Amino acid sequence: MATIKINDQLGVNLLTSASGPGSGIAKYFKGQTAAFVASAELALAFAKPLTSLKADPLGLALNFAADGTFGTSGVDWKFAAGASVFVQAAQEGKLVPGDSVFGQPIKVGAGKTMVATTFSPTLSVGLSHGIGDLQFGFSAGGSVAFRAGRLFDVTANPGLTLAEALKSLLSTAVVPANVLDLATMEEGDLGSVSGSGNLKFSASFDVAQVFNPAASVNLPLKQLGKVSLQVGASLEVSAGVTLSGSYQIRVQKLANRKVRLGYYKLADSQFQFGVAASLGVSATAGKIDIVKQLMGLLGAPQADEVALVEAGLSKEQIESLAAAVKASLDRSLAVSLAGSFATSNARSRMFEYEFDLDAMGAEGVAALDGALQGDLSGLTAGAPPAGVRLLTSELDEVRKKKVTWKINFLGLINVLKVSELIVHGNTLFNADTGELVVTDEVTAKKLTVTTRPLEAEPKKLHKMLLQSLMITAAYRASGTQALASNLTGSMSYFEQVANANRTKVSDFLDNFVGLELMTAAEKAAFLTGSFSGRASVVLDAAFTDADFEAMFFDAAGRPQGQEHYERIGRAAVANLIQPRDEHDFRRKPMIADEPASEKLWKAMSAAGQPSFPVVLPASLNHGVRLAMITHDYTVIVWWATSMAKAAKAVGKMKAFIATTGKTAEQLQNDKKFKALRDDLNDALKDVASEALPDFLDAWGVLAMDAAAARGSALTGIMVTTGAILSKQRA
Repeated sequence: MATIKINDQLGVNLLTSASGPGSGIAKYFKGQTAAFVASAELALAFAKPLTSLKADPLGLALNFAADGTFGTSGVDWKFAAGASVFVQAAQEGKLVPGDSVFGQPIKVGAGKTMVATTFSPTLSVGLSHGIGDLQFGFSAGGSVAFRAGRLFDVTANPGLTLAEALKSLLSTAVVPANVLDLATMEEGDLGSVSGSGNLKFSASFDVAQVFNPAASVNLPLKQLGKVSLQVGASLEVSAGVTLSGSYQIRVQKLANRKVRLGYYKLADSQFQFGVAASLGVSATAGKIDIVKQLMGLLGAPQADEVALVEAGLSKEQIESLAAAVKASLDRSLAVSLAGSFATSNARSRMFEYEFDLDAMGAEGVAALDGALQGDLSGLTAGAPPAGVRLLTSELDEVRKKKVTWKINFLGLINVLKVSELIVHGNTLFNADTGELVVTDEVTAKKLTVTTRPLEAEPKKLHKMLLQSLMITAAYRASGTQALASNLTGSMSYFEQVANANRTKVSDFLDNFVGLELMTAAEKAAFLTGSFSGRASVVLDAAFTDADFEAMFFDAAGRPQGQEHYERIGRAAVANLIQPRDEHDFRRKPMIADEPASEKLWKAMSAAGQPSFPVVLPASLNHGVRLAMITHDYTVIVWWATSMAKAAKAVGKMKAFIATTGKTAEQLQNDKKFKALRDDLNDALKDVASEALPDFLDAWGVLAMDAAAARGSALTGIMVTTGAILSKQRA
């Protein structure tokens, strides 16, 4: 049984205590003696009653007298001579020391004082494969903070000294390593370990598939007909998850031999997630069975589609398809989990359970031991075992919101069949967002990351999807393609920065204000917080056929003209720049229905860009301001010209199809249909080849949403280290 010794700085012994049976602190020190040196301040406080101690931080410290290790044979934590062991106290009504940066800090009850010790060893790098009782999922080479605390009744014993409290704490206190340790804890005892590492858990997720059938910028419209795509029910997906980041494991002994075990997030930190989903696609199944499963996931379970894919792909190609589908779903789940865990509460409770030590069976004991080693799978995979009660779980929030798995079919509008894209194209995934991309061969070559053949290059994919949105809108509004009523077309904007400041967050919020997802006052209120570290924003607009029609036709069914689209483009610029912003000058020619602004825009249009220095007022006709306004004008006129040209061609095609009376098969050889189809394809060439950068950013989402009379289903999400903002328009 180990002995704990505390001497002062002159070597005079202040406290000697043999550890009690099952002591969680002393029993894990290697050797027979745990020796400490007390600071001068701590030595002076030894004889003082607990009630006289100041609130944390005390500035009281012990130091290890010699180098040593702490742990079991499987895992050794190292500490060096002189390393500190802090002694902390909290009086009635105060928070327990060490919890202020984690979720659900504990408040000391009436008539009590909490005394706690905390020390921070380093986990050895050269670990064996065996896992001991004190790893807790933390990373080798990193340091952690072990804490043991005990409540003392100072009402019943007002003269209790710090020395007496420390002797009790150090001789019998517990580091929460296993079920036996928890059983020896006294009511009110607290043990925690804080650091950085990996937590594992298993869970089932309800995954909502979102199909985005889109036109390819590299393929002409081939024929008229109905897209072969079926929207199925949500998927139930089982997955193993690894969470990486900074967290605290905390154990508190309750009355009646019950224990509360919690996992808490460090304030202002974010987690990374690794996910391994199970799709039920067995590599040992027959080729046709694998294809059936994959095609079912991709919304095309028809027998003829399955047969085409089964006949057209080799075993290696099918394996590549399955790998891309799984990688896409894994990443989609990881992104969804990261968004859920980045809650507005910076110190969130991730998981909390209550264990009844007398009611637990072997399953509960195994689940608890696993959880203390950093693997919560025994608690999260299904209903908790007997004797275990779930109090809080972030997974519940994920399940409430559902996980969205977006599947983009680039070229499906052109060729109609999913099987044709799969056989003659390629299947990739976006490593940033998790989106799956099933695309034609030409597009696939432009998107593929050479060193990672399953991945689509995110920026190129983003550009391709935005370009294809305008082409998709034109084809669907023309009536050349038919889709199921519950299928939509979508466009999105995503941006991420590694170190966001208040200015960058303000720019992100301008997108929400411009799309009328929040007010300027709500933006100002949000910005009262502090911001640093990683931040990201995503805007997603989903359009129905009615929205696509509104993009090109007025209420009387007439194609919209260039002036209409110019007004929309100008309003999009004005809406993205708030009054009194540093770029407020860009609003001057952009505010529709304001006489001075309308007059200036018309003068610019009549004079042409070379004459802007003459037409614009002195405050705008030179330097950076002139360059920025010229750029805005170029983007708006390009987009308005392209949309007006497309609207005219769409109108002609729509009128012809409505009056021809011919079937889709008959139209394939109809000369007039072919001519109109060629005109429509030609009208969309500029869109496909000359999309300007602003259209690929938030401005494009605002412009296309406004063109659709703000009818899209719109979602905006911004994630920062301190808060998450989620807004939706139904």
